[in-house]
Amino acid sequence: FFFFFKQKTAYEILSGLVGSEMCIRDRATSALDNVSEQIVQTSFNALQKESQLSVIVVAHRLTTISNANKILVLHDGVLKEQGTHRELSQGNSIYANLCRLQGNETDKLVPGLEEKKSSVGKKLSVARKLSVHSNHDENDKDEKKEDEKDIEARKAEEEKKKAEKAKEYQSKMWEENWKYKPYLIAAMFFAILSGYHMPTIGMLFGMVTMDLLERDPDELRRKVNLDFAGFMICAGTIVFILTAMFWLFGFVASRVTTNLRKQLYEHMLIMDMQWYDKPKNMPYALNSILADGAEDVNGFVRNSLGTSIQCLAFLVVALAIGFGFSWRMALVVLAAVPFMGFAGFLNAKFHRGFAEQNKEIYFESMGILAEAVKNYRTVASFCSQDRILNMFINALAVPLSALQSKAVISGLCFGLGQMIPFLVYSCLFYFCALFAKYYSADPRTSFSAVYALLFGAMAVGQSQQYAPDMGKASAALMSIYGITEVMPTITSSDKSNPPIKGKIEFQNVTFKYPTREGDVLKNFNMVIEPGQKVAIVGISGSGKST
Repeated sequence: FFFFFKQKTAYEILSGLVGSEMCIRDRATSALDNVSEQIVQTSFNALQKESQLSVIVVAHRLTTISNANKILVLHDGVLKEQGTHRELSQGNSIYANLCRLQGNETDKLVPGLEEKKSSVGKKLSVARKLSVHSNHDENDKDEKKEDEKDIEARKAEEEKKKAEKAKEYQSKMWEENWKYKPYLIAAMFFAILSGYHMPTIGMLFGMVTMDLLERDPDELRRKVNLDFAGFMICAGTIVFILTAMFWLFGFVASRVTTNLRKQLYEHMLIMDMQWYDKPKNMPYALNSILADGAEDVNGFVRNSLGTSIQCLAFLVVALAIGFGFSWRMALVVLAAVPFMGFAGFLNAKFHRGFAEQNKEIYFESMGILAEAVKNYRTVASFCSQDRILNMFINALAVPLSALQSKAVISGLCFGLGQMIPFLVYSCLFYFCALFAKYYSADPRTSFSAVYALLFGAMAVGQSQQYAPDMGKASAALMSIYGITEVMPTITSSDKSNPPIKGKIEFQNVTFKYPTREGDVLKNFNMVIEPGQKVAIVGISGSGKST
């Protein structure tokens, strides 16, 4: 495995240079051992000499840059020294001290270097903490200064804007995928057709309940045969209708999701580096949007849209059958429909377990896990497994507390969801008896109306637990289009740029990251002529990679 890894790394480094005019290497051979590194360096030097590459090298191993045309030594974002290896390795310069350190000499040869390292480390630590917490602290201070009424008004205005944006993004999504309109219309047609199924089954169930009370054997057989034929027709047709409906909605959903992921990923690749430095654009957050956000939209198109149309068809057919058989019982059942719908909603909440609402509070623990796995070599090298594990456990404390409280609510919802339908059934049968007594209503027609409306209402309630939350899909679209609407200053797809000649010049450049305090580069000056190999060295945190 290690042999394969070393060969793969060497191949990637060298193959990427074919046909290039410029190369930037940031510790490219750090994963190789000394022998393999020397082989790659020899091949690279020969390729550079042959093709006249302009090369910038960020290095910690100083043996890899001894043949560079120019070496730049950075410290605390300032260019302290520059020259060749021979010129800088003499005397008591910063570069010379770094060379002696890598030559296994003691730290006494580097007076003040440890103090410099510790000061840089402290600055980096403070900067990182500030980058994470500065935005939250500023927001907290601003909110304390505002009156409560102003805060509520601002929140209401933000919610209104979010709702408007959600509608705008939904329209934009359908406009971008309008070429799938025929498939979508066909899927909606089959969803409407499927609306006959549950109310008709309920009607037949009510009929067969009363038909079984028939005492004449010949009449009993005739009625039961008709009921059996009705059940068989419903069962046979619904197979084809539901298969077509779910296939068509699934086809459209997969295409919409693929287009969204492609569009989002292409846009992420052209964003400025400072955009990635913001806390909300951390790798785990972007991965979550690419994976879970797009899947939420997929669920909305695949399930929610079809379910909404299907539920509307259920209600229309159920009302038609109910009023056609017994308008009195239909009115009573209509009064009970909100209770049945509420019961279905409670059951859906129980089955989902409120899991969708907990994703945001898992972001911190997800971030720790993602960074630890990504940098597992660093974690193992510093023996930090226990510390990372404790951080992960502490990050799970908030979700655990939230889940414990929501478990009680979830159980209560399940109990109420099971109780309400039985209470409704008892009331309906009581009204059937009253109508038969005082209005001489036919029990067969009353039962058919009751069961048709009940089956339709239950189908609506049960369908909701399979439909993803509309709010999740709207939030996902907000996240996806919120990213794609932010345009970088310079895009890598811009074809108007002149060809690279290889000369690079920095004049008094000062740079800082937007979410950190302190400048990373301070009045930085550098000139690289075409075909030169320039190395950038310095202690950790000096600004080399920047």
